[in-house]
Amino acid sequence: MLTSKKKSQKQEKRVADEMKARVVLASGALWGSKGDVRNDNLLMECKTTCKPYYTFKFSVWDKILKEAIKDGLRLPVMSIDLEDGKTRLAVFETKDFKMMPGFSDMNFGVSKLYIHKDSFRLTSPCIFYKIGEPYNPETIIRTYCAVPWEQFVELFEEEN
Repeated sequence: MLTSKKKSQKQEKRVADEMKARVVLASGALWGSKGDVRNDNLLMECKTTCKPYYTFKFSVWDKILKEAIKDGLRLPVMSIDLEDGKTRLAVFETKDFKMMPGFSDMNFGVSKLYIHKDSFRLTSPCIFYKIGEPYNPETIIRTYCAVPWEQFVELFEEEN
């Protein structure tokens, strides 16, 4: 049985291979070298869980976003494996990728979630919004996508 650390290392290696990237030493714990996986364009944070959901926290996303900006204006992406990889998702802000060819053709699923909390349980592909006031479209702060990882890799391969 793999330990959590081994599962994380395996996920990071797989993500690096799929994205033509490299694994960051010490999973970003060293000063000046953040994130888990990086290439010329992306700073990726990898999360894996044996549960059928991942508790997505906007505070974690904000940390990754700041690190990506400081790290040469890379785009932040989260690779999330649910149930030890049974479901694999890529999470990103839609504004960062909507200009890529094929983005508008992606099937994001039917779920659209409006989030007014600091976190929520991510279980499947969806589009979700971080808002200031519930159900007031004028207060939308950010729009995110959670898409199947394989679909994200395909989209990124088409671009490069």
